Amino acid sequence: MNSLLSGLGLFETIRVSGGAPELLDLHLERMVGSARFLGLEFSEEGFLNALAEALADRSPDLDWRVRITLFEDRGPRWLASAEPLGPVPDSVCLRASGYRVFSGNPLCLHKTVSRLLYHLAQREAEARGFWDGILLNERGEIAETGRANLFFLLDGDLVTPPSSSGVLPGVARRVLLEAGLATERVLRPEDIGRARAGFVTNSLIRAAAVSRIHGLEYEPDPAALESGLLEIRDVLTQG
Repeated sequence: MNSLLSGLGLFETIRVSGGAPELLDLHLERMVGSARFLGLEFSEEGFLNALAEALADRSPDLDWRVRITLFEDRGPRWLASAEPLGPVPDSVCLRASGYRVFSGNPLCLHKTVSRLLYHLAQREAEARGFWDGILLNERGEIAETGRANLFFLLDGDLVTPPSSSGVLPGVARRVLLEAGLATERVLRPEDIGRARAGFVTNSLIRAAAVSRIHGLEYEPDPAALESGLLEIRDVLTQG
C-alpha cells in the first residue's frame, strides 16, 4: 500500500545554488533520523539518486528549489522535483494565527508529508496579504510559522523557541544554534513587544527580517533588523 495515502512519508526541501545543494549533509542527517523514527527504510544512495535525477537537466546558472520525498509502496520509493527558486524576500510581514500546535505531538519534530495544519496557517495568512502565520502551542508559547523557524533579538541575545514548544528542528535553525549565534528560549507573545528585531529562517530563503506582525505588539529597530539579517545570512552561507 502506498504509505502517502495515510500520510506516512518524509520530505526535504533543498536550495541548490550554482549547481551545489546547500547544507546537504544536514538534510540527509535529518531525514535519516526521521526515517528511523517512522520506521521507513532509508538509503543515502536512494536520496542522492533522487537529487541527481531532479537536477539532471537543470541549469547551474539558476537557483533551484528541490523537494525530495520518501515513502513506501512495497518498499522504499522516492519522488523528486526541481523548480526555479525565484526571488526570495529580504523582509516579511507575519500574522498571529488562530491555529495551534500540540507540543506533545512527536511529529512536530519531523518533516512529514502530513503538514495540513502548517499549510492552513500559511494559506490563511497569505489570503490576508501576509507572508505566513505565527503558530502558538497549547500553552500559549510561540512555536514557528507555517514554513519557517522564528528568531528574535531579546535582551541583547538572538533567541529561538525550543523544540519542546513544538518546533520543527529546521536545518538553517540548527546552523545558527551550532554556530553559537543563537540560543533557545521559551517565548510568549508578550515577549515580542520587547524584541528589537525578528527573523524567519528556512532552507530556501535562508533568512528574512520580520518587519511587522499583525496581532502582536512588535516595533523592531530598523538598524537591528539590517545588521542582524546580514549576520544571520553570513553564517548560513558559510555553513
